[in-house]
Amino acid sequence: MLESVKLTNFRNYPEKTVSFTHPTTIITGKNAIGKTNILESIYVGLFTKSFRAHDNQLISTNNDFFRIELSFYKNQLLYYYTLIPKRKKTIKHNNKIITLKESIGKYPVVLFEPNSILLFSLSPSIRRKYFDTLLYQLDPEYVQNSITYNKTLRQRNALLKKYKQLGVKPKLDEQMSIYNIQLAAAGAYITRKRSEFLKKITPSLQEFYTKVSLDNKKIQTKFIASNTSEEDLLEKIQSNWGIDSSVGLTLIGPHREDFVVLFNNEPVKNFASRGEIRSLLLAFKFTELDLFARSSEPPILLLDDVFSELDETRQKLLIKNTKSFQTIITSTNIPSNIIKDFQHIELV
Repeated sequence: MLESVKLTNFRNYPEKTVSFTHPTTIITGKNAIGKTNILESIYVGLFTKSFRAHDNQLISTNNDFFRIELSFYKNQLLYYYTLIPKRKKTIKHNNKIITLKESIGKYPVVLFEPNSILLFSLSPSIRRKYFDTLLYQLDPEYVQNSITYNKTLRQRNALLKKYKQLGVKPKLDEQMSIYNIQLAAAGAYITRKRSEFLKKITPSLQEFYTKVSLDNKKIQTKFIASNTSEEDLLEKIQSNWGIDSSVGLTLIGPHREDFVVLFNNEPVKNFASRGEIRSLLLAFKFTELDLFARSSEPPILLLDDVFSELDETRQKLLIKNTKSFQTIITSTNIPSNIIKDFQHIELV
């Protein structure tokens, strides 16, 4: 259980310590007072990045660093970010420096906030981010392959852009061939894990959606993959060389993938009602909790002002299904459906 979070120069908090004494904590206060900032700091400490900003935007005014200290029973996690002498983040577990790969997923976190509803929007980038948020915490090798893929993608795109700006007809030289091979190897791993993950969670989505909505709609998922294997991806990247070089960008790979959720064979984003979308979103969150519940460390659930987005029935279902996890809630007031046994922190 997370016992406390101590902040230095984070958002609107030059110094702030919040202690957690109960599995369920409700943080209340007026809008813009800093409730979400506390939730965000916990998320940053656990996941190593914010769900709404870059690290340099989290530093309080007129400072050049921020620090987040998370205390668990017999364990401590430190996240330190500084701008001077250059942008750098340091992560420590029990005073020992650890890597990003080692940190993510050590203490799993599930976030439910108003923008979660955008998972079913038109932008594929949101769904790719969803894949990454879950798989980073479940698979360290996915983290490493993502780092390799994104770095190589930036390098390849920079070279393509250079060729385009110079007006030079590019050649498939040794450097570009190396980039292609690296992209194919890391990219095929990412695609395979995304595909396996989506297949794995679909039965749970069906189960939880039926419970939440009392509806018998058939839930299906469809993964729009960029490749079927490392060899397939390499061949596609090489075959698309002429188009990539003309636009100055890499147009094929996991960075262009997407997935679709279907109700009775029809895309959710086109045909689902507002209530159905909210039921489906709850099903996704319950599925995430269920996945992490099987890991060695139980997940921490962060609920940021979501009760305003849910009707009374869905509020009750959310509370009922989160009793087994440490839950930290922000709200302008205490929800009427919340269990009576909880810690209340009021920000003034």
